[in-house]
Amino acid sequence: MLRAPARARITTWSIARIVVLFLIAGVPWLVVWLAPINVSVNIHTVPVLIGWLALALLAFGVLVLLPLAALLAAGVWSAARRRDGSAMPQNDEHGV
Repeated sequence: MLRAPARARITTWSIARIVVLFLIAGVPWLVVWLAPINVSVNIHTVPVLIGWLALALLAFGVLVLLPLAALLAAGVWSAARRRDGSAMPQNDEHGV
């Protein structure tokens, strides 16, 4: 799904960066959940239609694509941690 340079860059991120990414992705959903938003429009001209379509695309990107990107980054990051073994260090020869 991701190119090798992007995967390599994500694997170097700290857990704090992953958490911040999830917080940023969650803020728009908090706004949707907490704020009563009612949209009612009358579209009479093409520029107004283009403006509303642009706003709809922006909302889709923020509400759908940003959380998906956060999940993808977290998946790549955790897979790299499991593969490298840095998430859980191995026991030494004494079992400690």
